[in-house]
Amino acid sequence: MTDVTTTALCPLTHHNDPDRPRRPTAGLQVCEGHRRATTRHLAELAPLHRLLGETAALRVASIAFGSPGADTALPYRDDAARHRSHIRTRLVHWCLNIAQHRAMTVPSDGDPAHTVPWLLVHHHWTLAQDMIGEGDWQWTVADYAQDLYDLWSVAWTLAYADPRRRIPLALPCPAGCGGTLVARLAHGDDLLPDAECPGCGHTVPPSQWPRIGRGRCTAVELAAMWAVPLRTVQRWAAADRWPHTDSTPARYDTAAAQATFDRLRPSLVGVS
Repeated sequence: MTDVTTTALCPLTHHNDPDRPRRPTAGLQVCEGHRRATTRHLAELAPLHRLLGETAALRVASIAFGSPGADTALPYRDDAARHRSHIRTRLVHWCLNIAQHRAMTVPSDGDPAHTVPWLLVHHHWTLAQDMIGEGDWQWTVADYAQDLYDLWSVAWTLAYADPRRRIPLALPCPAGCGGTLVARLAHGDDLLPDAECPGCGHTVPPSQWPRIGRGRCTAVELAAMWAVPLRTVQRWAAADRWPHTDSTPARYDTAAAQATFDRLRPSLVGVS
């Protein structure tokens, strides 16, 4: 086992402003943001594991009682059962690794209801390690953090499957966090939802999107605002020669775009 020393910079990947260096928290190898994130990912694995068990059981029950269309109505249930087993296996793996280097005993039950609290007790120690083990058993704090994130993100996706389509708007978050706004649309939505920043959670109503874009919007943003197909917007832009930037994606003048939309609005029934 290596000595508990901190590196000059946090070695983990940062999704927001990735080029900005982060200093590790005192006594740890990772920054404060990753300390909080890994703690949350680990702590939530126990309830997510339980929830995935309920999800998998729901599918078994629906098939047993002959529910029509059970296979198509519940598409995530087999994946939920498989990932539930994977969570248990990986958490036991980390318990064994940490216990070996700390000369401690592991929980007698491999259920995440027992392994997660045990790992949380040793979580601070684990985040303070640079590299542990030798050969095929060697691992770093980056391996540990990435494994927790992978387990958590897949479990969250399976437990809370979102049927809405994610549309990047290429608009900067007005809160100044450096994030980019996205909108989530479900099939058949009549009203356009607020855009949200995945980084800080700030929301922006559709009426403010053009203002944030300084009078210019991409074809995707216009299609989302008007609830029309993207190819239709692209055809309108080419036919009416909307002024646009040379960037990728191009940003169109919203005044010209809105004039086209207002002119063609009566003919939009069944547009594709």
